[in-house]
Amino acid sequence: MASSRCSTLADTIRVTARKARRIYAADLPWTPHVDDPSSRSLTVANLAVDDPAAWHARAAASGFLLGKGYGDLKSRCIRIATFPAHG
Repeated sequence: MASSRCSTLADTIRVTARKARRIYAADLPWTPHVDDPSSRSLTVANLAVDDPAAWHARAAASGFLLGKGYGDLKSRCIRIATFPAHG
């Protein structure tokens, strides 16, 4: 039983990692906050953008919620989670 849970978790991590790589590679006006791809999160894309408030507004208008950066990054980054939300 534990083996099947580990397999499911490993599969989930692989899927979320593919999503994150697609986000980082998208041809959009953002820059990954972490330059080294091997050091980036597999579950949350942290992206530097020119106008985070505009990104948050557009996402909200489409029914999505973007995360904000932490600390000093709050004014220049957005975060996109690649894992499912559970309500």
